[in-house]
Amino acid sequence: MARDAAVGAETPGDDGLSPPEHIRRLAHVAGNGELLWPHLAAVQAANWMAQAGLAIWGGEVYSPRGPFTAVMVDEWRTIPERGEDEDWLTYVRRGQAQALRAIEAHSTSDAPLHGRGETLFFLAGQPRSGFRGE
Repeated sequence: MARDAAVGAETPGDDGLSPPEHIRRLAHVAGNGELLWPHLAAVQAANWMAQAGLAIWGGEVYSPRGPFTAVMVDEWRTIPERGEDEDWLTYVRRGQAQALRAIEAHSTSDAPLHGRGETLFFLAGQPRSGFRGE
């Protein structure tokens, strides 16, 4: 799922790409710096990204396998990709809606009952200025 830049793999700052601290601190930080959010925090992150004008073009779903291990079990992309005639804000809202549906579809509300951790989500996003064709 590589693109030019992915939101969530950035150092905190006022660059517009990094989530605010109250959302960032809810994430698990992977070894590569990517932020992986549990269900409710992923919803907050998706909503923040859309409010910040960042398009969510896809995401990844991780299942915990131990105290420091998670395995990617699924991924999604915003479909269809942004068309030439599609307004940026429309694409941002569409990506947000699809991300929220994917988060809900993959969430594990009963995970603690089975002795495993909660499903984690990575959200791949892009500002308009860094998006291809812009």
